[in-house]
Amino acid sequence: MRYSTEYLCQAADAGNREAVEELVLTDDWRDWDSGPAFRFKEWLEIPAEQGDAESMYLLAKCYYQGSHAPKDYYTSEKWALKAKKEGEVRANLVLRDLYSTRNEYMGSIANAVLEEMKEAEAGGRIAMCDVGDRFRNGEGVKVDPENAAKWYLRSRTVSARVALAEMYESGEWSPEIKPNPRKKVNRGHPSRISR
Repeated sequence: MRYSTEYLCQAADAGNREAVEELVLTDDWRDWDSGPAFRFKEWLEIPAEQGDAESMYLLAKCYYQGSHAPKDYYTSEKWALKAKKEGEVRANLVLRDLYSTRNEYMGSIANAVLEEMKEAEAGGRIAMCDVGDRFRNGEGVKVDPENAAKWYLRSRTVSARVALAEMYESGEWSPEIKPNPRKKVNRGHPSRISR
């Protein structure tokens, strides 16, 4: 039996997980523009971050299909793997679909990395921060805390400073003060003190 979208929204607001799943999987939702909005954060993101495997699976599905969220294969894979780890077997279906379109998936990640690198090297401070995020989290590149810190330091945005502080506190990165081998250091010897 199919329920109206409005009824499903009310049920989802009341905490009914089946209603949320029906809303995610229904095809007519995309064309439905009246009534309550799809509350992506409340219905999916918050429960997923709190460890709800079904919400993780539904997030993966949303990001894979581009429904209720922008199409993002990397984020889809991240949530599908978390859901699978938590025992949600339907996450394997999303992973299968993702890996069957692997060329498109890898191409979209590679293109995004290349575009961000070009913009960062041209001086874009937000792009520098994004590149730092990619190196920190291994999004399309190998995890490299030193490279992440380098891009964060170059960016000098608030987000980059917060990320650096988090990396420092978690032990991912530690600033090392390396002496410049070309710079002469005056150690206080009388013959080296300039007059």
